[in-house]
Amino acid sequence: MAKLPEGAGRHITQCSVCQHAEEDEIERLWRAGRSSRSLGETYGLHKTAVANHAKYLALERSLDDILLAVIERALLPSITKRRRQLTPTRR
Repeated sequence: MAKLPEGAGRHITQCSVCQHAEEDEIERLWRAGRSSRSLGETYGLHKTAVANHAKYLALERSLDDILLAVIERALLPSITKRRRQLTPTRR
């Protein structure tokens, strides 16, 4: 959980992201460049709730994390294809 601003009690009690069991992971992924819409769909939250949570907590996206995420997304299809080529098929 990110550091909360002073007087954040109402935010904590009413924010669906703060109440979510995967709050830390949602924040980590948001910082890494995942969109509020994508996170909302993945974790059953409204995209506006994710965006408001990030704005309220003044979360910042890390350029290093964003670049790493882009590289991973670019490489994943080729890694998956190569793994399929190397894995024997079962009959």
